[in-house]
Amino acid sequence: MNSENFEENLKKMQVYCDVRERCVQDVRNKLTKLKIPDNEHFKYIKRLQSSQLLNEDRFCRAFIHDKTLINKWGVNKIIFELQKRDISDKQIQSNIHYLNKEDNELVLRKLLRAKKQVTAGGNTYEIRNKLYRYALSRGFLPDEINLCLNQIMGPQQRYSQMGF
Repeated sequence: MNSENFEENLKKMQVYCDVRERCVQDVRNKLTKLKIPDNEHFKYIKRLQSSQLLNEDRFCRAFIHDKTLINKWGVNKIIFELQKRDISDKQIQSNIHYLNKEDNELVLRKLLRAKKQVTAGGNTYEIRNKLYRYALSRGFLPDEINLCLNQIMGPQQRYSQMGF
């Protein structure tokens, strides 16, 4: 590869990374689409990292923030999606503390209230189970879900309290 093509492709990658936060896997996928051989990806990634256009810690923080507040995801789904992007567990754990527990509970509470309005069910037990499964599918933790459901619907009665 000549240096002219390298500089031209590097410019494309700089624009690509400048638009929004990207992870290394995103950059590799884009380089592959540009038909740049795999053995040359390292050069591009190093240059982008040295110019601070590519930074996985910054990507993790932005991803966690956006997926919590915009997409209304829980911690489990966020971690799963970061792992799909080949972000190391060490990096995930060092950045997951940016997830604000109070904001997360507020997001979950709003999400459950909105879902409760459109959920059909015969009794509160059925509605509660549907809301619980819905929140699990969004990646929230079981303890968080139960806490919010208790605040929204009241504590769940045990079978022994129902006379069974």
